[in-house]
Amino acid sequence: MLKYNIGPEYIAGFFDGEGCIYAHTTNLRVIITNTNKKMLEDISEYFGDGKLGENVRIKKRNGEGNRKQCYTLTFWNRRAERVLIELLPYLQIKRPEAELAIEFMGTMRRRGEGNGKFGNTKLSDEILNKRSELCLQIKQLKLA
Repeated sequence: MLKYNIGPEYIAGFFDGEGCIYAHTTNLRVIITNTNKKMLEDISEYFGDGKLGENVRIKKRNGEGNRKQCYTLTFWNRRAERVLIELLPYLQIKRPEAELAIEFMGTMRRRGEGNGKFGNTKLSDEILNKRSELCLQIKQLKLA
């Protein structure tokens, strides 16, 4: 059960300030880091079944000196895409990155595509180049 009264509008604002979109040619991650573990658990529950499975995890980082302990919630690939699609109408700061990340996921094969199994066919140079271009654009937005 959610401790906080949150919805996509609140989570989008939280993500705009505390989140990160990371794309690599083989995967996409949506990451939120904060010192409030319960908030991250609520965000995880909001987007799923409330369990931290293999595609969502909360990682603990110890506080050092006068820093508080912080936690990182990570959504991977299709789950990350679903999170971004739901938050997109409410994002302000990270909207351009989210749009590129959703486009990036459009280049990913769905389970069962290819030779009947996930990931056992070589990707075309066109798709690999497109992914590399989108990754670079996302990275450049972080520097702007």
